[in-house]
Formats: sequence, structure tokens, C-alpha cells
Amino acid sequence: MRLDVTTAGFAARQAALQYGTPLSPLHRFEVSSGGTEDLTNADRLSNVWAEVPIISKESKSAYTLELTANIPPESAGQMVHVGLLLEDGTLYATATYSPETEGIFVDASTTFTFFALLTEGNTDGLQVTYSALDIDETATRIADQATAQINARTDAGMIEILKHLSGLNREILTQQDKLNTLETSHV
Repeated sequence: MRLDVTTAGFAARQAALQYGTPLSPLHRFEVSSGGTEDLTNADRLSNVWAEVPIISKESKSAYTLELTANIPPESAGQMVHVGLLLEDGTLYATATYSPETEGIFVDASTTFTFFALLTEGNTDGLQVTYSALDIDETATRIADQATAQINARTDAGMIEILKHLSGLNREILTQQDKLNTLETSHV
């Protein structure tokens, strides 16, 4: 989903620029079942049923940041609006989750992960799609990638060990030849 900066978020950013102070850091998301009429001018979201920390921040371009959060399994509700709060509590940006379906119900039996784009670039061509994440397929893919990396490192380590053993074997054969030569010459 694409987050739009609120009036309060814009004012916080302008104040930081005007006074040369740092903008309070991005801190957490609020998840709401809706009810906030004007997201752009909102100071708070109505009907908040979960507050979740940001678990990752990844720069996608000079003007776009991808944020990730998990709604834990003990929380459940209709996810309609999402708000991004700064550490000082300012509602910095908001979004409507899956507006074409009036949100999505998040079940209490699973962890729900969502991604949000905070951007100041032109997003006219941006298409946002929503789909369920197959946890088993994701876990299998992560395990396969980890196994491949472990195998590659193990193979590299084994090659180094074999090089050292080969060198030691050569040294043993050289010493054995010298010993045989000494024994032959003293007989």
C-alpha cells in the first residue's frame, strides 16, 4: 500500500527543516478498522485495534522507502486504515488498505505481514496488488537459500582442507624418501 503524508506529517517535516532539528524517527504503525473520514488532515486514526513496530526499512529509490510490519497473532480485526507514526507520536502518513475490498480481516490465528511504500516521487503508474502470502512456500524458499549458502561455504572450506592435506601428504612422502635414502646408504 502507498502511504500519503498527512498535514501533521508535512508540518513536522517543515518544522524540522525550518529550525534545523532532526525529524522524529519513523516508529510504528497503527491499524484501524476505519471510521476516519479525512485521512489527510487526521491527527489520529479512529478505531485503532493494533499498534505494531516497523520491522524493516528498505530504500527502494532516492524518494521511496519500503516499510514492513507484522500484526501478531494475538491481534485480530478489520484492517481498513493504516497510520505511520513518528517516535514523538505524530501521525506522519496514512493509507487505506485494499480500498477496493474495504480492507481485509486479519485473523487472530496467524501473523499478518504487510508492506507499505512511503514515497515522494510520482506514483501515477504505481499498481498495488494484495495477495495472501504462502508461509510454507516462503519458509521452504528461505531454507533452500540458507542450505545453498551453507553448502557453498562448506565446499569452500573442504577445498582448503584438502589443499592443506595434499601439501602435508607431499611433505610426508618427501620425508619418507629421505628416510629411505638414509637407511639405504647406511646398510
